[in-house]
Amino acid sequence: MLGRVLDDPMPPVSPEQAERLADKYFGLLATATPLAGERDRNFHLVDRDGAGWVLKVVHPAEEPEFTELQSRVLLHIAGRDPSLRVPRVRRPVAGGTSAVCEASDGVPAGCRVRVYTYLSGTPLQIGSGTRRLRMSLGSFLGRLDRALSDLSVRVRPTGLAWDAQHVGRFGDLLRRTEPALVSGFFEHFGEHTSPALRTARRQLIHNDFNPRNVLTGDDTDQVVGVIDFGDMVHGPLIQDLATAAAYQIGEQGPPLQGPGDVIRGYHAVMPLRHDEFDLLLDLIRARLLLTIAITSRRAQAGHADPRYILRNSGLARRSLERLATMRCTDAADLLRAQCGVEGGNDDAARTSP
Repeated sequence: MLGRVLDDPMPPVSPEQAERLADKYFGLLATATPLAGERDRNFHLVDRDGAGWVLKVVHPAEEPEFTELQSRVLLHIAGRDPSLRVPRVRRPVAGGTSAVCEASDGVPAGCRVRVYTYLSGTPLQIGSGTRRLRMSLGSFLGRLDRALSDLSVRVRPTGLAWDAQHVGRFGDLLRRTEPALVSGFFEHFGEHTSPALRTARRQLIHNDFNPRNVLTGDDTDQVVGVIDFGDMVHGPLIQDLATAAAYQIGEQGPPLQGPGDVIRGYHAVMPLRHDEFDLLLDLIRARLLLTIAITSRRAQAGHADPRYILRNSGLARRSLERLATMRCTDAADLLRAQCGVEGGNDDAARTSP
């Protein structure tokens, strides 16, 4: 159900092997320290000049075209919005954007290796922070989506488990394991949300603005960077925003207050269409349900540290419980009002002065 990149274990790579790969393929003499990851084997490299890098040994089940697409996206963003802080690609000494391991490297032959800059910063805290920080999060994502809006891609990644537009693939599983949480959800999603998503604006999206991928700096009220483009999909633009908003439901106060701040910041940069507001609540719920379904399956499989895999599961369940009685139409009206959007059905929602 999850696909081989999540069902199969990560490639076995030691820090010493990572250091040899960095030297051989990228001309980097560096020390390697393991980093957490969902499916790839990641290392923080520090070279002799003190510069930081990330070396990623890509999961062998990942399609080479998708590996190359991730590097192409980073290069495109660097050209489209150079001030947008995302990792920068370091090319192998032989050229291209990734290297292919040989049997003599001591890691699975054929695994691809990438290196890019290490971004310093503090990971965003889930459901916490100030309104200014949440609006900064939305604004940063809006700039990112704007930078990607003109990227034409031949390879359109599909089939990713974390793709909220296809949450229905987990319907049978969640009806068995979480009947109270999903009561009526899949019926509404299938009848109303899914058809609307098929005609919504679509492009390549990051699809994983979870707090561990979003960085703040010395000014903790400002987002300064984002990492990990490994869950990109070609999908509804509004899904990218809903994914980011899903992690900003606080434990107290109105449940959509935090998500509304993110949405308002995004709308100021990438104005939403009137009907896109109608899709937000179901897509937020979809992301939270995917968090519960996917993390429980992966923890049971035992291929990664269950503490890392299940880190967001409890909050996802509590957030769904807080949203349980809310209707999509009421949420849309509330979020339009929070963004200062007037009524009507224009393609681009109008914002009141």
